[in-house]
Amino acid sequence: MQFVVPRTILISPFSQECCESNRKLAQGQPEPLRQTTMIFDTNFHLPQYLPTEVWKALKPIIHRLNSDMPEGKCWIQEPEIYAEVSSYKTRPVHEGRLETHKRYVDIQIMLSGSERMDVMPPDTLIPDTDYDEQKDIRFYKRVKAPAVRLLMVPGNFAMFFPQDAHCPQITPHSEALNVKKVVIKIDARLFAKENV
Repeated sequence: MQFVVPRTILISPFSQECCESNRKLAQGQPEPLRQTTMIFDTNFHLPQYLPTEVWKALKPIIHRLNSDMPEGKCWIQEPEIYAEVSSYKTRPVHEGRLETHKRYVDIQIMLSGSERMDVMPPDTLIPDTDYDEQKDIRFYKRVKAPAVRLLMVPGNFAMFFPQDAHCPQITPHSEALNVKKVVIKIDARLFAKENV
């Protein structure tokens, strides 16, 4: 099984094409790209992918991330930015569910353990549920199509934009693992305000 290595941008979300697409998504004019725009990199490089004001809000939290953080949800800049720490066991790939979000951009950072994440463009998938506006989520049926595979470990992050269907919590090898992760949710409109 091959994984993508950190420092991978599968189309910079700050390229002119992607910025325009993200602006349209933020204005409620869905125009998802056919390609994924996910970012996978080391935590050290996170600031370069964020609008200045977003990084200012996140910096104190990012520098305190560790595996002893309590679980739960914490507003960083209500209602635009929050973080949620959770612990769970990874699961087999056939139990995983691909998901997308419209309102928030996801930044997923491992605090302990490791997991595999699969990423696919949602326009190649079959919706499994309607979009749940309250939870900002839509699930998709798993299809037999190539996926980008990420091996998430402490020290790296994955950033998913509205056009990135992602399937987290997958067992990276053969046995389930205990993991702890923080997911930071950032209102996608904050990316449309500034071309980083």
